[in-house]
Amino acid sequence: MGKSFGKPTKISESSTNTNHLQKAVDIGEDVKSDICSKRSSNAELFLQHITKKKQLLSLEDSFESIDLHARNASPEVTTNIDNLLTYLMSTCTTSLNTVRTVYIWVLSHIGCKISPDTTVDVSKFSMMEVLSQRQGSALEINILFHYMCQLLSVPCALIHGIIKSQNDEVHSFKDNPPSSNHVWSIVLVQNEWRFVDCASGGGNMDAECQEEDHSLEMYFLTDPDVFILTHFPLCMSNQKLHHTATERFTCQRSLSLQVQETLQMLEMPISFSDFCKAATPTTFALSNSVELISHSSYHVTVKMGDTFEFTAPHFVNMAAVLSDVPSGNVLKNSVLATRSGHFGYRIFVKPRHIGEYCLKIYGAKKCGDFRSVITYRLHAEQVENEFVAMPELFGVWGASLNALHGFTKAIFRFDILTCRSGEICIKLPTTGFVQTKSVLMFGSEDNITERAPQSNQSTLNQYTEGVVHIMAKLRQRGFYRLSLQAQKQESDGCENSAFSTVTELFIHSLKPSLGQAIYPRSYPVAQSYQTLLLEPLTGELEINKTTMFRVRSMLLTKAKVEGEVMVKTSGENCHEGDTWSLEYTPKRVGVPVYIYGTVGLDASMHALYKFSVVIDVDMTSTYM
Repeated sequence: MGKSFGKPTKISESSTNTNHLQKAVDIGEDVKSDICSKRSSNAELFLQHITKKKQLLSLEDSFESIDLHARNASPEVTTNIDNLLTYLMSTCTTSLNTVRTVYIWVLSHIGCKISPDTTVDVSKFSMMEVLSQRQGSALEINILFHYMCQLLSVPCALIHGIIKSQNDEVHSFKDNPPSSNHVWSIVLVQNEWRFVDCASGGGNMDAECQEEDHSLEMYFLTDPDVFILTHFPLCMSNQKLHHTATERFTCQRSLSLQVQETLQMLEMPISFSDFCKAATPTTFALSNSVELISHSSYHVTVKMGDTFEFTAPHFVNMAAVLSDVPSGNVLKNSVLATRSGHFGYRIFVKPRHIGEYCLKIYGAKKCGDFRSVITYRLHAEQVENEFVAMPELFGVWGASLNALHGFTKAIFRFDILTCRSGEICIKLPTTGFVQTKSVLMFGSEDNITERAPQSNQSTLNQYTEGVVHIMAKLRQRGFYRLSLQAQKQESDGCENSAFSTVTELFIHSLKPSLGQAIYPRSYPVAQSYQTLLLEPLTGELEINKTTMFRVRSMLLTKAKVEGEVMVKTSGENCHEGDTWSLEYTPKRVGVPVYIYGTVGLDASMHALYKFSVVIDVDMTSTYM
């Protein structure tokens, strides 16, 4: 026969710093007065002994064996509560071990059933029903944890309060707390009173939670300054749970809704009004150390746009989605996200119309894996007279981690660019040869679909002398999105046929391009031969007009325009390459003109650039 755990008992723990706290299992007036009295000197002393969770757990090498033992409990063990507790206690030597093994066992073996009723009524709890069905409501899961801790002689209390994720209307509450919608425990471990919420630990209270491990550690012995972000304590049960012959527990509900601020365990408790007003990061955000720099309130008034700032040391990307309230329509051209320093992010939001909006912020620890971080409710009080749409991008502007495969860190300096001439040239150093292509899109509200890169002659990509050259013509004022894609090099030096986006550039054009709207078509072999077209940088040539053709390359051994050989001029130094030039006059409209080239001893010529021939051309451009 194992030891009987059928009745809670009091225990005592020696502590020079916490003797003022009653080490009682039953939650009576002694504990209540010590923990909950704001005016008590004992309470002030208690607050001084709150340490960070990281420091508290530093005494424990690892929970790995304890967690494994709890998870491996066989279903037969749960048929008798005494047998279950005997099994769990077989590996526990401290109160910390005990609380941990109960916590993991509940999360591993008791499923959470969704209940629309959030009314807290402890008297309806039946332990045997929960154990036999192996599931319970969020309320029942937390009461089960609390009672098992009682039976194992761990000092604990059951806290009644408000959890934000349980009630979407919490942000609209003001000074008067409603009835509690959740319960959780406070336990004494390592001479510290700490919060535990099994239901939240299983990811059951966070609708945005997608990974249980984030919640599992977040709501085990949670630091008070973190716990208060989602949990607001109202009061503490002042009666112990009684174990009756019918295996049902009862609790005399003599609970007052007067807020007992000391239950927050904070040196400076917050008011219920401030709790309701505060924006609430998701468990994913809290577990990844996301910090709100600019806006801590859920409701935000916006005038002519606003900027939201965060630090997220573990993220590789952040994004935002703005939607109309109540229609839910997503506004794709009203959000702009950028990086700010090593770990910072800025998100600029610009609603088009006066009204109510929902702003959802997302973060990613690895490329493409975005998860919810925080939600705001915006009231647009003042907007632009003439709305200028921004190009759509889910994520921050600038280089991604893919850029490290071929480009130097200099690429990370480019994200938001301003162009005053209508034509922009960007030079990006590389660590070796990189084949690239780019797509330019104007940020209209219609969200222009990406055109095929080979037909998009608003951009010209070239490579020579360890630098990728990108040129773009901006035909009108406004915002543009320039996507640069690169072909990854394999470890053996071979090219991977797949292209991936390495950077997204946001370009603000203050003046439309005065030159031609298109560049000549450039073939991939031009980049392979490291050829840089110097002139003409226009895709259209005027018939019967003599034009100078010039290219520069370190690899070309022969070049020509149509059938006429270009003249070679050696570079001034070994790093510059040779220049090939020729004056040529196109004679036939509609017949394209090509620049050809070859390298080494290869006698075959390959098309590098293609030009169209037209009757009249207004203006041309020259590479500077």
